[in-house]
Amino acid sequence: MLIILQAYGIYLWISAFVKDDERYSGWIMSSLVTSFFVTILFGLLDYFKIISLLGLRDLDPTVNAGGRQYRMQSFFGHSGWFAEFLTVLAPFSIVVLNLKLKRFVKLFLLVALLILGEVALIMSYQRGGWISYPLTLGVVWWAIYYSGYRLNNEGGQKQFYRQMVIKILVSLPLTILVSFLLVLGVSKLGLLNSDYDLDFGQYAYRFKEISKVNDRAQFYLAGLKLFLERPFFGNGNESFALFYRELFMNNRGKF
Repeated sequence: MLIILQAYGIYLWISAFVKDDERYSGWIMSSLVTSFFVTILFGLLDYFKIISLLGLRDLDPTVNAGGRQYRMQSFFGHSGWFAEFLTVLAPFSIVVLNLKLKRFVKLFLLVALLILGEVALIMSYQRGGWISYPLTLGVVWWAIYYSGYRLNNEGGQKQFYRQMVIKILVSLPLTILVSFLLVLGVSKLGLLNSDYDLDFGQYAYRFKEISKVNDRAQFYLAGLKLFLERPFFGNGNESFALFYRELFMNNRGKF
């Protein structure tokens, strides 16, 4: 939530102070895309044990118990925060289209960024990222095809939009498929070392859990009840798990 609020804050700052000068907004967007790339790069290097980020953050004791990284975290203390960061910054990758390079080079860099983002989200095992990222992919692919249309002035608008829908429907699943095959390929070929062997079954099981929202709703209701128990002073920082087990899972618990 804090990362999303920060992103909106950056947007409001750009709108209020630098909207009259395209250079500043371009620099800010470029810095966001750079952080998107660097975060993924270091996350992958850490996940595959080429470097270690333990000096900057600890592994989450719940999802990455025992010091083994199952869900990629990169610089973040939780894989969920990492996934949120990626989904917020991914749309800014469109700024690559403004680089003064040949169009095929720009397209290559942009698609590579999209695939890297998808790979990182797959390895984060975060269902929210899996659901939201395809929408980002669709928007970026739309920008790619629309910029090509404006550049070449190809045909009428109605014909372009019909063709664009078809192209997006093909490009979007291909991007996801290539990303997924990269993740499984690296693991199966043993090219890099990691704490876990990634396989299709793990992802299929996790994907099925997308429809299971009742567990989150249960936690939200439990959190509300705990709040009502001590609305002013609370139960203490990071204490939800402790009081949930004590008050909800214990036979002698209040709830």
